[in-house]
Amino acid sequence: MRPALLVPALLLSAALGGCNREPDFDERFDDASSTISASAEAIDTEIRATDRPTHQR
Repeated sequence: MRPALLVPALLLSAALGGCNREPDFDERFDDASSTISASAEAIDTEIRATDRPTHQR
């Protein structure tokens, strides 16, 4: 490849490689909601396994 074409090609590939779309609010919300739901289900499963309430009065 000729050096005159090599530099623009490298700059273009570097520019395109750095262009990642950031997730929007709905995507971030869905990810956080899934994480929280999975954590809550794990906690509920652990509590059910103890077969007793967490707070005794």
